[in-house]
Amino acid sequence: MSCAPRPGRQTNPHSKARGQRWRTKIESGEAPYLRTHNNHPGTWDGLQGERLLTMSCSANQRSSLSQYSPMSKWNVVGFQGSLMSYFTEPLYFSSIILGSLYHADHLSRAMYQRITEIEDLPLTFALNRPLLSGISNAEARQPGKAPNFSINWTVGDQGLEVINATTGKDDLGRPSRLCKHALYSRWVNLHCKLSSALRIRTSKPTTYHDSKQAAAEYHEAKQALIRAFHKGGLGAWVKKPTEQDQFDLAA
Repeated sequence: MSCAPRPGRQTNPHSKARGQRWRTKIESGEAPYLRTHNNHPGTWDGLQGERLLTMSCSANQRSSLSQYSPMSKWNVVGFQGSLMSYFTEPLYFSSIILGSLYHADHLSRAMYQRITEIEDLPLTFALNRPLLSGISNAEARQPGKAPNFSINWTVGDQGLEVINATTGKDDLGRPSRLCKHALYSRWVNLHCKLSSALRIRTSKPTTYHDSKQAAAEYHEAKQALIRAFHKGGLGAWVKKPTEQDQFDLAA
C-alpha cells in the first residue's frame, strides 16, 4: 500500500504536529490560533487582545484529533475537579451525545483511545469509557462569533446572572458568582463544616492554589495522564501561570 499523496493534492503542513497543538482564544476574534508543541506556560494576561493559551474543546471532529480535549482529562481524573475530590470519589460521564459532526472513531480517539496505555493510576481512578453517540437528526450548525456576554443560573438562585465575557463581571462591575474567589469561599465553608462534623483533623486551607495541590490522589492521577500523553508522542499539557491561583479569601 502506497502512502504517497495523490497527484496535485497538497499535504497538510501541520500533519506531523497533529496531537501536539492547542487552541488559543483571542479577545478580538473567534478564530483559533494553532501553536506547535512546547512546554512553556500559557499567557495569563490576555485581556488586551494578547493571545491567551488555554486548553479548549475542538471546533470540529477532525481538529479534535489534534487537540487535548478537557473531556479526555475528565475521563481520567473525573469532572469534579481537585477541590471536590476532597469529598467525593471521581465522577465520570456515563454517556456523551453529540448534536452534530458525530464520528465514532474520531470521538472515541479524542475521548480515551489515545491514552489506553495509561499506568499507575490511584485506586479510585480509572480510564473511563463512556457510551458515545450522535442523534438521529443531526442539528444544523450555525457558525458565528460568540456573544460578548454569558448567562448562568442554578436551582436556588434568585435570578439569572449576566456577565461580560471579557471582564468576567456584571454590569455593576461585580465579579461573577462563579469566579474562582466565590467558589473557593463556598468550598472553604464546606471544608470547615465537614471537618468539624466528621472530626477530621486537616490543616486549615491557606491559598486557593495550596488547597488544590493538597488533593494528592487527584494530582497523582493527573500526572499519570500527562505521562500517558507524553508516552504517546502527544506533547505536553499546557500550563497557566500559578499566579492566577495564588490568592486567599482576604484578597
